[in-house]
Amino acid sequence: MAGGKAHRLGAQMFGASVRGPRNEQAGRNNQDAWLRARGSAGHLIVVCDGLGSRVSSEVGARAACVAVRRAVSLWPGVASGADPQLLARLVEVIWRLVLAPRKAEECATTCMFALREPGGHLLIAGLGDGLALLRRADGTLLTRTGRREDDFANETCALGTPHRPSDWWVMIDPPASGRTVVLATDGVSDDLDPTRLDAFAQWLAAEVGSLSGSARGRRLRRELQRWPVPHHVDDKTVAVMVEPVEVAS
Repeated sequence: MAGGKAHRLGAQMFGASVRGPRNEQAGRNNQDAWLRARGSAGHLIVVCDGLGSRVSSEVGARAACVAVRRAVSLWPGVASGADPQLLARLVEVIWRLVLAPRKAEECATTCMFALREPGGHLLIAGLGDGLALLRRADGTLLTRTGRREDDFANETCALGTPHRPSDWWVMIDPPASGRTVVLATDGVSDDLDPTRLDAFAQWLAAEVGSLSGSARGRRLRRELQRWPVPHHVDDKTVAVMVEPVEVAS
């Protein structure tokens, strides 16, 4: 940037997860999980959706969040030239180790994560359904959903189910500022109007993100509990990463 050196500031991260009506009525716990973390690897958000048909999907979703956090701590970074698919494979291996001695197929879960590396590269990856949304500062919108055309309505591609390594999708965005990343399970994404995704991302960044501390999570949780589609029965989880706009000194 002209006029001085740009300072790369830390990203803001927040999220919320609520139990859906189906699990409330059945007396089951929320099968979704999410995580935010920051450290030497950068800023990280993770969203996982345990498959309701599996007996220990709640455990699998939580374990996947842990596995991603551990895997990115070993990741050398985009600039190293390492294949991002190796990071995805590492997540799968660590997930199975975290689960042991449980059987992976009993703990099946989707998994999406976004890592903003210290140098500014943004790596977003996922396996299974749900929504990943990247909004750049110039208004450009990139989205990914993980459902394959041959997936059954209630059995998506996931950790703990048969799938190919190539079923992991990966997006990499070069260093920039002012970006917003939204990860959402299908309990949210299935109800979002595709023409309103930009407005959704801006609302999360500007209105919810403007709140202080834990108020962001509380506001988002209330909105998910008041979900405007009354007959949607799934658990609902959203995680958000908002970069500040870089300033020159």
